[in-house]
Amino acid sequence: MDPELEPDTARHLQALTQAVVDDTATAYTEDADLDVEAHFREEMEKHGITVADDEWVADLAVNIRSGHPVVVGGHVHGDHE
Repeated sequence: MDPELEPDTARHLQALTQAVVDDTATAYTEDADLDVEAHFREEMEKHGITVADDEWVADLAVNIRSGHPVVVGGHVHGDHE
């Protein structure tokens, strides 16, 4: 998260991102052909957020496809952290 964000804004963004991560992981369990990166980005953009960190999104997608838990703001991202 951006260190320059106000604490309440950062918490809201973290919670929103976690919800989208969880939604993306659920969608992937229901459709193994899902483009995880594209789905995550599309869902974030529905909330007016463009994710600029391509490496983070790619890592997120690897972990979701591998079945690893992803905790936004934490450091539980499977073995790819």
